[in-house]
Amino acid sequence: MRPNGICALLLGMKNRNRLLGLIGLLVSAVFVWLAFRGIEFAELAHLLRNANWWWAVPAVAVYFLGHVFRGLRSAIILRPHTKIGWPRAMNLILIGYAANNVLPARLGELIRTVILGRLQKMSKATALSTVFVERIFDGMAIVAILYAITLWHPLPPWAVWLGRLGGAVFLGAFVSVLGVTLLRDRFLKLLSRILTPFPKAGVSKLLEILERLMLGIDFLQPGSALVAIFLLSACVWIAEGTMFAMVLPMFDLEIPRIAAWFATSVTNLGIALPSSPGYVGTFHEFCKESLKVFGADEARALAFAITVHALHYIPVTLTGLIALHAYGFRLGSVTQETEEKKATP
Repeated sequence: MRPNGICALLLGMKNRNRLLGLIGLLVSAVFVWLAFRGIEFAELAHLLRNANWWWAVPAVAVYFLGHVFRGLRSAIILRPHTKIGWPRAMNLILIGYAANNVLPARLGELIRTVILGRLQKMSKATALSTVFVERIFDGMAIVAILYAITLWHPLPPWAVWLGRLGGAVFLGAFVSVLGVTLLRDRFLKLLSRILTPFPKAGVSKLLEILERLMLGIDFLQPGSALVAIFLLSACVWIAEGTMFAMVLPMFDLEIPRIAAWFATSVTNLGIALPSSPGYVGTFHEFCKESLKVFGADEARALAFAITVHALHYIPVTLTGLIALHAYGFRLGSVTQETEEKKATP
């Protein structure tokens, strides 16, 4: 019998993505062990059963408000290339998140790129570069939260190191991208001269791809659009941190509210590691350890992590898959198209 659904999708994946998926599963297995090590499962189950689940309603609502801000930001970023309303931009983001939650190898952003290109008649390279820049802004906002927390609470050495590493990566990426944007023509001319000894056809193709990629970051010019993107990025992560904070009362965690913001920052930096679909394990361990810094006990911290992860995973996955269907796409076919187009931006 011919496999279908997710099974067929996984069997048809390229070897590279299979390897990345396997590595992710192994990493997740290690972090699941770390997260649950020494936990009394009866106590954990008791905490989850007796949680004040009414807090989940406003928590999810605030989380989706963050996605509205993401949609508004994405629409501004895409404005130089295509006219797109924030609802469609938000739906495409949700589709990408949903795909990341069910597929290995972090294919969600590429799937979002393919659908964006199809719906808005954009080149894949340009669409991909806009998504890449969104991640830079997200990273800078997450690191900014971490540094802001140090004004109120001393952080352990590992958190300081994480903040420095994240700051170097994301701020360095932003400065590099901004520099390339402002000096695009000079950069391309210089690169063309450097590549003169190489075959002309290959060099022309490379320069064409780079030019398409750079088109996606045209908005990075001093002006109101850039200011709006910074402000919306701040709003995205204010909403995310507020969502974390709303889960604290569910488990009577008597720790400073700032712990929720610390968990927001550390967890989102931590899930950059390879992991299974949905960031299982990495999300839970980094979130749990974040709360322990502020005095939370192991079981309550893990119950908090499990709940926050579920409130992220379930609503976004459902709405993302519904949006995918509403736009006339199927997860299997669009994943296959993503695989086929990887080599042809």
